[in-house]
Amino acid sequence: MNKLKKNATMIKQILYVFLASVLVLTSLTVYILSIEAYEGGFDANVDYLVIMIVSIIFLTYCIYSIVKPDNNQIMPRIITLALTSSIGGLYSLGVFFKALNKAIVKGVEFVYTSYQLYLYIGIVALTLTAIAVFQYLETKKD
Repeated sequence: MNKLKKNATMIKQILYVFLASVLVLTSLTVYILSIEAYEGGFDANVDYLVIMIVSIIFLTYCIYSIVKPDNNQIMPRIITLALTSSIGGLYSLGVFFKALNKAIVKGVEFVYTSYQLYLYIGIVALTLTAIAVFQYLETKKD
C-alpha cells in the first residue's frame, strides 16, 4: 500500500498523458474525417484543428511533468493555461465576430443562438488567460 501511495503521482501523470494522447488522436481523426475535397480545393472544420492544437499543448505539459518531476511546476502550468486559453478564446471570439460582421455587411439575419456558445467560450477562455497572467505576476520575484 505504501509503495502504491509513493507512486501515485507518477501513475496520475501517466494517466494524464494517456488522456491527452487519446484527446490528440481523437481530434486528429475527427479533423481528418471533416476534410472534404472538391474540385479546386478542400474544406475542413477548423474547430477540430483548434481542439487538436490545445490537446497537443496539454500533452506536451503532461510529458514535461513526467520527464522533469518537480513539485513546484507553477511556470509550466501558467504557460499551458495561458496558451490553451488564449488560443481557444481568440478563435472562439473570432468565429463569433466574423459571423456578426458577415450578418451586418451582407444584411442577413444574425442568428445569435447559433454562435452563442462561441461567445461564451471566448469570454471564459480570455478570463482564464487573465488569471494566468495575474498568477504569473504574483509568482514573479522582484
